[in-house]
Amino acid sequence: MIEVRISYDYELFWGVWDKVSPSYVSTNVQNANAVTRGLVALHKKHGICCTFAIVGAMLDRQHAPRTIMQKSARSIEEISNFELCAAPFGDQDDLFRAPDDIIEELESDPLFELGSHTNTHIYALGASESALRADFEQFDALFFHRFGFRPKVLVMPKNQVTLEALEVAASFGYESVRVNPDIRIYRPVHWGWFTASVIRLIRFADAFLPIVEFSRTDQFTEKRTGQMRIHVGQYFLRPWFSRTGVFTLHLLRMQLAVFLSRFRNHQVHFWLHPHNLGREPEQALANYDRFLTWLKKQEEKGTIQFSHMADK
Repeated sequence: MIEVRISYDYELFWGVWDKVSPSYVSTNVQNANAVTRGLVALHKKHGICCTFAIVGAMLDRQHAPRTIMQKSARSIEEISNFELCAAPFGDQDDLFRAPDDIIEELESDPLFELGSHTNTHIYALGASESALRADFEQFDALFFHRFGFRPKVLVMPKNQVTLEALEVAASFGYESVRVNPDIRIYRPVHWGWFTASVIRLIRFADAFLPIVEFSRTDQFTEKRTGQMRIHVGQYFLRPWFSRTGVFTLHLLRMQLAVFLSRFRNHQVHFWLHPHNLGREPEQALANYDRFLTWLKKQEEKGTIQFSHMADK
């Protein structure tokens, strides 16, 4: 039987400030909480479990976003850039904080597993051990204050992990982490602009063609590094295509991924960010409903089962 995991990086402005335009923030990120409510509703409709990895700063009700960043262990340059990018948006709740109704829904329903997406969306690549520890400590305090327990699941931004980051995570009690497939187009490397453009094009093609499957089988297999269970997030979902025909091609690609996993390691991990669906949320959620409906039918046939990241 194929084990299927679905995880979401719930991050709002914290996850995009350093790489998108103000117009993207005003549309996609502004609608991200509404999209998250839609995703929660779809999972409850189909009875499919999933993981939400959340940025801890979204739980902070006491401090302004700039204050949170200033108190973080991020570099002076990062803090300055954050303030510059955040300035046009003031202190809008929908951009910086997770609404109570969403948090309460995720907390109360066993379909949903909560995990960490770090406190301020810090990248493992290039971060010092002290910066990682400071960020994890800040997340730990906010998360425990709100939920009364410490999460076992970690998703680092961009799926970037280093041995140092894994060691720090293990010291905080994390047991499961999601990573990218260990192939060239998904490795956490700082590419030059031309190579990065080619890489992005190949990744986009992977949304329609079985490119990533050409990697070695063991790079798709769940592994253990010390105390940590490593989950490979093979497939980035793109349900926001407005043209039905284009999304159908993407859906067929994801269906092929499930089929091919029968001959590999019997594990499939899909993931996305809620803000990815924010430009045309109604159409994107309708597309995503098609995908979840198909997955549910596979479960009813006995060919797949759904799991949380922390499940043994």
